[in-house]
Amino acid sequence: NAVHFAMTKLGDDYCPREIHTIESMPLICQWTLSVLNKAVWKTISAFESYKFSDASTVLYSWWQYQFCDVFIEAVKPYFENLSEFEYAREASRDTLWISLDTGLRLLHPVMPFITEELWQRLPRAEGKKESIMISEYPSVVEAWTNEGIEEDLEIVNAAVRKFRSLRPQCNENRRFPAFALCRGHHITNIMKTYEFEITTLASVSSLKVLVENDMAPAGCAEDIVNKNLTVYLKLEGTLDTETN
Repeated sequence: NAVHFAMTKLGDDYCPREIHTIESMPLICQWTLSVLNKAVWKTISAFESYKFSDASTVLYSWWQYQFCDVFIEAVKPYFENLSEFEYAREASRDTLWISLDTGLRLLHPVMPFITEELWQRLPRAEGKKESIMISEYPSVVEAWTNEGIEEDLEIVNAAVRKFRSLRPQCNENRRFPAFALCRGHHITNIMKTYEFEITTLASVSSLKVLVENDMAPAGCAEDIVNKNLTVYLKLEGTLDTETN
């Protein structure tokens, strides 16, 4: 599914290219390359230690929980509104290709046949080998590592999970207003910086960031992310008490 999504978004005219200005890319792209880099390091370390089950766990975790669940879902709006997000869309295409090319080569020792088939479908980079079997195995790219963004996204993803858990099952397709009560400048800056990603991943209609002295919103379900962050989802008037 990830390769199918990528092929529809890359288009027939996409030409893979090296990334030289990572700092200017959208934060979600920077995060994806950073966690991919960490997955490369962990996988190589596990193989060198003959811990094959650990390598499989790392690979599954990156593909399922980071690349598919977070990155692909976060960048979908870039491709839905073609009148906006032009630069973010191009950066997302580059990140898509790099992630799939690297991820498939990383996975190849565990799933040789399916990775060969999927890798052959990717746009061909200049100098690309004829087969994934004779391609270089991925190695760590120091420029991709960004521990700060990884730490920020841990908080963002935790908040997204809390927002999702607050959604009533009887209104799964409806988007509700969300609020984040932040204690401290650091957590406030994170929630404001990643407002777009949070509203996208949590499927909320809006996100209002509250600070420590603000009143908690009424008519909301709430949950605690950590000692510095409480999230609210406005559900007032959405439940039929007689039916539910």
